[in-house]
Amino acid sequence: MDSNVKLVNFSFSFLSTDVEMEHHRRHLNFEKIKLNVRGRRFEVISSTLRNIPNTRLSSLDKNSKFYDVARDEYFFDRDPDVFNSIINLYVMGKLHIPKNVCGAVMKEEMTYWKIPHQKVSECCLRTFYQVEEDQGMIEEIKRAYEYTETLQTETSWKIKAWLMFDQPGSSIHAKVWHGFYMVVLLMSAVVYCLWTTPSLRTTLYLSAVTPEDYPFIKSGASLKLKQLILMDPIPTLFALEIFCLLVFTIEWTLHFSFCPQKVNFLKRPLNLINGLLVVCMWISFGLEFAKGHLAANSSTRELYFVCKAVNMMRLVLFLRLERQISTLRVLIMTIKGSMKELCLLLISFGMATMIFSTLIYYAEIHANDGFDSIQICMWWSVITMTTVGYGDYVPSTTIGYLVGVVCAVCGLLLLAMPIAIIASNFSEYYSHQKNRDRYITAIKSEINNSQMNGSGTSVKSNKTIPMNHNCT
Repeated sequence: MDSNVKLVNFSFSFLSTDVEMEHHRRHLNFEKIKLNVRGRRFEVISSTLRNIPNTRLSSLDKNSKFYDVARDEYFFDRDPDVFNSIINLYVMGKLHIPKNVCGAVMKEEMTYWKIPHQKVSECCLRTFYQVEEDQGMIEEIKRAYEYTETLQTETSWKIKAWLMFDQPGSSIHAKVWHGFYMVVLLMSAVVYCLWTTPSLRTTLYLSAVTPEDYPFIKSGASLKLKQLILMDPIPTLFALEIFCLLVFTIEWTLHFSFCPQKVNFLKRPLNLINGLLVVCMWISFGLEFAKGHLAANSSTRELYFVCKAVNMMRLVLFLRLERQISTLRVLIMTIKGSMKELCLLLISFGMATMIFSTLIYYAEIHANDGFDSIQICMWWSVITMTTVGYGDYVPSTTIGYLVGVVCAVCGLLLLAMPIAIIASNFSEYYSHQKNRDRYITAIKSEINNSQMNGSGTSVKSNKTIPMNHNCT
């Protein structure tokens, strides 16, 4: 009898222990945890916070430094607006980013709360990662316009001279010099065009030249070739060409001589182009005094024509204005930032050219309409896809017409998609550039106002030089 009573008591005791444990477990799961985030209070069930393990909220402990014993709550000095999205993550399983929250702020909050990036909802990925693209553009613009060190009075005259040639906005002298340089550059381009005008060339050599003297005349040389080889420009054009050539030579020589880091100077594409142009201009100018040798030697003629053609690249030097014209600099940065899209355009366009060249070649295999080789068909494909349509080669069969239609439509699509992306990049760069200009203008205005209030007179801004003095 006693043993039965003991067994019953033991059973009730064991059952009571299970009930208490179950009650305790339920109490832990449904325990309300109070969170104070910068004055805004949140209440959440403890089991909810354990939905995402290995995070700061899932491992809360009353022994933590964040726990306030007097108020029985956890205090966090974080953004309460963002924290509302953090709490919703534990409920819904995905993090949704509010439209009024910057992606950079959300990244910092996720790092603090130890939340992995894969918890971001797919509908918010663009907002989340857009900040990386924006920061990349902003950093590129900052590097392009970085002026951090102020020129002190002890700065050497060599640095000041280099600044005059390298930085158009560094001083009044630099602005005057670059204005003069651009005028000479424009005048040089005009002279280059007038150089080929027949009415501005003399007939000094034509009367003394016969086909027996120069073999290239026998081969039916074009009128342009005869004018360039056997006629001289008028003295005025000659004098202007010499003046421009001397200015370009002196400018490049002094720019290179005063540069603190000459290796970096030579790494800059514009400087290399400028030096190459100076060399080509001197070669072509020197050959102007060897008309007889030009007429008699075909190799020398080819060298002369190549140098003359390269000389027109001098207009590329107008890109030096990008330090002064922000829109031009934005265009350059857009091209640099869109290299992937440009490569995609070239690859896809090249593949389409090969495909349609082959199709039109075999579509016109029974016709005598000029599609005699794949190379000619490639020319037709490029002209058709770019919608130029010279009309020198035209299909004459029904299948050829169909290939032409598909080729033209595909060309429009191939060109439109990458160009739209590049245009979007330009818009983004331009927007960041405008915001930066406004920001700098506001800062300068505040500095000038503070200086005027402090001393009664405005202080002119100091000259500045680029960071690292790297001649780039």
